[in-house]
Amino acid sequence: MERVVKLQMEIHDFKQKLEEIVDSTSPHYLQDTMYWSNSDLSPDYSSVPSGTKAKFHLTQGNENGTLDGLHSYHDPLAFTVNAAVYRNGIIKSKSWKCKFRIFDITRLSFLTREGSSKQSQNYTEFEVWTQDGKSSRTTKFQKKVLDKIENLE
Repeated sequence: MERVVKLQMEIHDFKQKLEEIVDSTSPHYLQDTMYWSNSDLSPDYSSVPSGTKAKFHLTQGNENGTLDGLHSYHDPLAFTVNAAVYRNGIIKSKSWKCKFRIFDITRLSFLTREGSSKQSQNYTEFEVWTQDGKSSRTTKFQKKVLDKIENLE
């Protein structure tokens, strides 16, 4: 599943909101959250799904020779939130596990452009990609979380 959302917040704020949403959506446990190293953002990195806007901009950056600027950018441009079921305080990650991968599309686009340009807009565009949990329970959970993300202000 994939969605693109336009929010008036920075990536750090969005990470915090998504953690809260995942934690409050159901009795599922927020297992782990991590920022990516910007050096991992390349078109051939296996965690960048094919067919996403992130992959498109990274491929464009590779063709334009602008990936070095993106890799040395000071703030993180992507993060992942992993969620897993737990019972009685014990994580049952074999029950199911899903990942929410977030890419800051606005900055990826800006940093991978060829030549100089100015950026001016009152929102940040984020691409939210979820890894299929391979169960109807996980799919319902993912949809609830994505719906709540779309209603963020």
